[in-house]
Parts: sequence; C-alpha cells; structure tokens
Amino acid sequence: MRCQARFSNVLDSIVSCAEGLLECELPLSAERRVWQIRRTAHQAQDWMQHVLLFSRHERVRPGDPVNVNDVVIRLTSLLRQLVGSERALTFTLSASSPWLELDDVLLEQVIVNLVANACDAMPSGGIVTITTSNRPAPDEASRHQIVISVGDTGAGMTDDVKAHIFDPFFGTKSGAGHSGLGLTTVFGIVDRAGGTVEIDTEAEAGTTVHVALPAHSSIDHDGTK
Repeated sequence: MRCQARFSNVLDSIVSCAEGLLECELPLSAERRVWQIRRTAHQAQDWMQHVLLFSRHERVRPGDPVNVNDVVIRLTSLLRQLVGSERALTFTLSASSPWLELDDVLLEQVIVNLVANACDAMPSGGIVTITTSNRPAPDEASRHQIVISVGDTGAGMTDDVKAHIFDPFFGTKSGAGHSGLGLTTVFGIVDRAGGTVEIDTEAEAGTTVHVALPAHSSIDHDGTK
C-alpha cells in the first residue's frame, strides 16, 4: 500500500506539471510532446487502477441509490470535453427513473471509460450516443435491469478483436497513447456489481456497448418506490 501511494503521488506530480506547462505558450512541437507526457501518465494511472481492481476478489459493495440519468447529466460537461469538437455527443435518456445500487464514482468511471473507448474508435470524427433504458431481467429470479448503452459510428470490431476486447492490456492501437484498459476496467466493475457487458459491433458499422446492472431493489423499474 505504501508503494502504491508513492507511485500514485509520482504520477499525480507528472500530470500536474504537464498540465501546468500546457497553460504556457509553447511551440507546437513542444506542446505535442507535453500532451503525450500527460496522456502517458494518465495511462499509467489507468494501469494501476486496473491492477488494483483485478487483484481484489470481493464483489463491488452497493452504494446509496443512484439515478443513472442524473449521473450522465452531471458528467455532460466533462464528456463534451472528452469527445472534443471533432465529434458529436448525443443522449437518449430513459423517461422513467433508472435507479441503481452502485457507488456513483464507479458508475462515473464506467461511463467515462465507455465514452473514451468510443472516441478512440473514431479518430477522424463521428457520433457518440449515450442511451439509458430499463429491461426485464433475463430470468425471473433476478431484479429488473438498468442498461447504459454507449455507441459510436466508428469502424466497428472484427471477430478477432471482439474475442479479446476484455483481455488485460489488449489494445488495437500501437504506441503509448492507447492502453486498451477501458473496457477491461468496465467489465471488472460491472461483473463485480452483478451486471453484464454486451457488445453489438460489425466491421465498418460502428460499435455499441451495453452495460446492464441490477436495478435498485426497493425501486420499481418505472421509477416508483
């Protein structure tokens, strides 16, 4: 734990210094290098979180009831910055209130990672769509499910890529700018929360990732308690 804290402090320092430099007037070539330093440090932070998450075997503890729509709306400003001006961000949120028993910080991490992954699939631009919905559980013994879907209009995945997409440290891009940990981290959180991750994809036809999580036990799927 002490080594973890020290490593985290080092990464935080690198990110802070890089962000400070980006606020200065830099030559374009230097600015690009600083952006790469910042992105690589963030990648290392993702790796550390990934290793910590998968080194634990306990299930994710449920948090207070959280409304998925509220979390998506709260993240809108951050997500628009993540998507950038070259991509569009659209929302289709459930008319009913989708409540979960999941720590809102973990839910935010799931959504941000899914959107970041969608952006990586569209380097030349496209549309990211976030949808929330309700659906019956696949079996009568389970609770109703809340589904968070994030779609992109990118190139889609081949069968080979789809078969390895949840593997630790798997990535479809070379270089330090792509860690391949986004969906792996999402899968770890969702699986430990008793949910599932489903992927609809086709080469040259985009990808949609569906995260299904158990609805809050004391709130009906239509949002009423």
